[in-house]
Amino acid sequence: MVVSTLAWPSPWVVTVGSFLSTFGAALQCLCSAPRLLQSIAKDDVIPILAPLLLTTFIAELAILLGAVDKIAEVLDFFFLMCYAFVNLIAVLHSILKMPNWRPRFKLLSLMGAFLCFFIMFASDWHLALAACVITFTIYKYVEWKG
Repeated sequence: MVVSTLAWPSPWVVTVGSFLSTFGAALQCLCSAPRLLQSIAKDDVIPILAPLLLTTFIAELAILLGAVDKIAEVLDFFFLMCYAFVNLIAVLHSILKMPNWRPRFKLLSLMGAFLCFFIMFASDWHLALAACVITFTIYKYVEWKG
């Protein structure tokens, strides 16, 4: 809320914007999570009840932890990893010379992926390593089941 003192025309702009952004993200999760769980169950990758129980368990763990700052930090690592992989896919398209892919700056996405991983490991390498291991484990599990 320190930044809200710099907001124009009033400090309430940042406060209201933060609340609206938070509620928007919560509504997005409420709308997209059931569809995602339904598609996972339809593909028979995971049994029908398992995704619901896993999501409930993760949400309960986050609630019981109580440290919202730590939860936000872990979520930031997963978002950074998503952005890094999107950039790596762009690099892969440049290397494979895909016909519909014509970027002007071919190395910009490689630099973006490097910066995402650098920020992850520079801020807290323990959590970054844990996020990488969790992501790799989920990938291997889905690959094994699929």
